[in-house]
Amino acid sequence: MATNDTTTETTAPSKTAIRDYTRDVPMIDLEEIVGFAKKIREEALETATMTEVAKKFGYKAATSSPMYRRMVAARLFGFLGKNGPALTARATDFLKPSADDARTKALTEAIKGIVPYSELISKLEGKKVNLELISNGFEKKLNISSVAAKICARVFEKSLRFAGFLGSDDIVLSKLGGAVPALKGQDPDGDHEEEEHEDDDKNGEKQTHTLYLGTDKSRKFIVTAPLDVSQAELARINGWLKFTLLVDQPSVPAKPGEQSI
Repeated sequence: MATNDTTTETTAPSKTAIRDYTRDVPMIDLEEIVGFAKKIREEALETATMTEVAKKFGYKAATSSPMYRRMVAARLFGFLGKNGPALTARATDFLKPSADDARTKALTEAIKGIVPYSELISKLEGKKVNLELISNGFEKKLNISSVAAKICARVFEKSLRFAGFLGSDDIVLSKLGGAVPALKGQDPDGDHEEEEHEDDDKNGEKQTHTLYLGTDKSRKFIVTAPLDVSQAELARINGWLKFTLLVDQPSVPAKPGEQSI
């Protein structure tokens, strides 16, 4: 869920500093980045300034943490070039393929082009994804906080699932398997809008709540849930929200010797 913010992440930390972010692996999953690239293309933003792009996505500046993380992830997955919002050939091959295997190739290169991802896939091939172990590995190897490591681990799993590198029972595959995923709002051929369907879960009555996040009601949080939940279920929901949502922190001035992005 997008969140407006003006938080700026700093670079060049000291060797011993534990960071709450990383530029070595994505902190935004591949499916989200595909949608990000799709909107850049549809809105004709490839020649726009980064500030203009940020505002199109609901952020005040390109240096806001959520926007910055999307740009970093898009470049790591190879969907954006090194500078600006111009899409790469890989992004175009996925969004507008001109060959039967173009999208498969784009997804494979997006995942395996990230060295830590490629190393993990080789290490975990034939094994079930264990988010705790992956998170611990990221925390140690990338010198990041446990919260950041958990986000990176979850993004890794979601990206592999979207790209088809997870088989039955969440077993890691060495190459893409199964059908190539469709873009959100499209059928597998990418030509037609999906029809909206009612929730097929018939286990009890449900209710939908809308929480506006500001007095101007420009941003909102919508949840559909059973009429009643247990204490254990509530605790699980709260834990999921803390893990899934990017909670923006107040800006912290860069320390001497550090440089803001």
